Order: sequence, then C-alpha cells, then structure tokens
Amino acid sequence: MHQDFYNLEEKYWWFLGRYKIVFSVLNGSIYIMKILLIQPSQENVYGVVVKPSYVPLGLLYIGACLEKASHVVDFIDLDIDGFNENKVLGYINETKPDLIGFGSTTVTINNVLKISGLIKNTTDIPIIVGGIHATIAGEELIKNENIDYVVVGEGEETIGELVKALGNGHKLSEIKGIYYEDRSKVVFTGDRALIENLDNIPFPARHLLRHPFDYIPPEALKAPVISIMTSRGCAARCTYCCTKLIFARRMRFRTIRNVVDEIEDAVKNYDIK
Repeated sequence: MHQDFYNLEEKYWWFLGRYKIVFSVLNGSIYIMKILLIQPSQENVYGVVVKPSYVPLGLLYIGACLEKASHVVDFIDLDIDGFNENKVLGYINETKPDLIGFGSTTVTINNVLKISGLIKNTTDIPIIVGGIHATIAGEELIKNENIDYVVVGEGEETIGELVKALGNGHKLSEIKGIYYEDRSKVVFTGDRALIENLDNIPFPARHLLRHPFDYIPPEALKAPVISIMTSRGCAARCTYCCTKLIFARRMRFRTIRNVVDEIEDAVKNYDIK
C-alpha cells in the first residue's frame, strides 16, 4: 500500500514539475501549489551522517494539512534519504517547487541557512522555516536574507493560511503566527491561539516518507514501528525542555477513538507491527 501511495505522489510531482502548473480552481479561490518539505541534516551535530531514530512528525503533520488543502507535497529527509547539498539543489532544479519549507531545531538551523543560501543563489523560490528554533528565535531568523517567512508555534493552521495568501495575494498581516519583512521592516503578526481540538488535525502524511522503515527508535521492541502523538502541552517547568515553548503548558488530548483510528490506519496501510 505504501509503495502505491509513493508512486502516485511521484507521478503527480513529476507532472507538475515538468509543466510547472499552478491550478486556479473555483474562480481563483483555491490555488494548488507544489510544496517541498525538507528535514535538515544533523551532520554538524555528530560530525558524520547519523540517521535519525524518529520520524519528523511535525513536517508530516504540515504535509498532511497541505494535502488536505489540495496542494501537492513532496518530502525529503536529508539524512535518511541520502541527499547531500548538490543532490538537493539538483532535485529542486528538476522538480521546480513553488514553495520550500524547512523544519528547524537549534542544532540544525545552520544547515537550514546554508542550504537556503544555496537555493537562493539559483532560484527565487520562497522559503518558509518552522519548528522549535523558528518559534524561539523567529525575529532573528527572518532577518536572514534567504528566509522569506517564519512560522511560530503550532503550524498546522498557519501554513494553510500562509500558502493560501501567497497564492491569492491576501494580506499577510491577517495571518497569526508568522514573521515576514515588509520594506525591510520585521513584522510579527502575533501569537496564534492553540489548536483546541487535536482530532481535527489529519494523521501525519507518512506516505511521503521515502524510507519509512529506516526510522527505528532505540526503545522499539519490534520493527517496523511508528511514533504517535496523543497529546500536546506539558504542565511541568523543566528548564531543559522546549515543549512548553511550542505547545504551551496546558495539556490537550486527542480522543481515544482518534488515536486508535491512527493505529489501525498505520497497521493497514503501512504494515506497522
């Protein structure tokens, strides 16, 4: 089943990349864009390429929300998928995405900035950065000449509004949770309210993973295995933890039925054990 999903995505991505089509539907109210999401490398952390143990759920949730809005999404995990800088640039030049989005942590942000600079040397594709580093250092990040937009906090609702605005020319100032520059002036639109009903977020777009079974958490007893988010927020005040900065301290939970549905979906469609 997973391979069928991947083949379908690959065909649509190739078609749109070859003809560089952006559709306008329903009298211009909906724009379908090609969006490439990139999980940056951790090589600078370890000195060598070390395959991550955990699936980047954050970007897969973003991908799922973009697909729900009818956009065409592609995903690369640089370490898992074996993409170096030259291969990434070649892939972007070949597929010609309309937007590129990066996840970010503090230890990977330099890699994000480096690759963004290389991309901007040859294209004018808008670049969006989200994740924990974008959340805690958004004002600093948006001042980098190669970053066009920064998404702060939970990005599932924000990214849909941002992409829609970029497609139809709506005002960016009306979108909560982003940084951008207007005539060299940094603009922050204000914090977005937390997502109250986590059941409304679509399941992570696991079909976008090129090598889904290469992620093996050290605590896994069997493989293949997946990670599942069942709640957001944490009431604790641990100084070393960033959870409270992006998900806040108030606990929110998915319903049991929604979690079980995701487990059943993973077993059925991805052969999870």
